[in-house]
Amino acid sequence: AIASGLTAVGVNVVRAGVLPTPAVSYIVKEKGFSAGVAISASHNPPEYNGLKFFNEKGKKLSEKEEAGLELVIFGKYELPRAEGENMARVMEGEHLLEFYE
Repeated sequence: AIASGLTAVGVNVVRAGVLPTPAVSYIVKEKGFSAGVAISASHNPPEYNGLKFFNEKGKKLSEKEEAGLELVIFGKYELPRAEGENMARVMEGEHLLEFYE
């Protein structure tokens, strides 16, 4: 669902598969990605699971950036849909875990 939403607004997605959250941060920074998102569901109670977003430096988003993103996630702001040449794609990146290890 996340990949579908991102590609719909023109963002290319690299799907890395199952890996530790710190690996997302590291890979985003070291591979020069624009951002990263980890979908977490761990041994923690459900209220601690969710989406963790990282900026191009592999750092957690600021509160201001998170607030802007929440507007989109909760339907208060709609991003323009990509069309034609601006369509994005999903690429497999499960090999990226090897880069982190």
